Amino acid sequence: MLCNEEVYRDGERTKKIQAQNADLKAMIELLYGKWEALAKEKES
Repeated sequence: MLCNEEVYRDGERTKKIQAQNADLKAMIELLYGKWEALAKEKES
């Protein structure tokens, strides 16, 4: 979406999209951490 010129010119919309991306990245990292912990637990 950020590659779209119309979206990128709208500073407020760009900030919201970047915030959403940061939130999603944090969620993915959290879930990967849980997944790795469960995989280790399963191996034990």
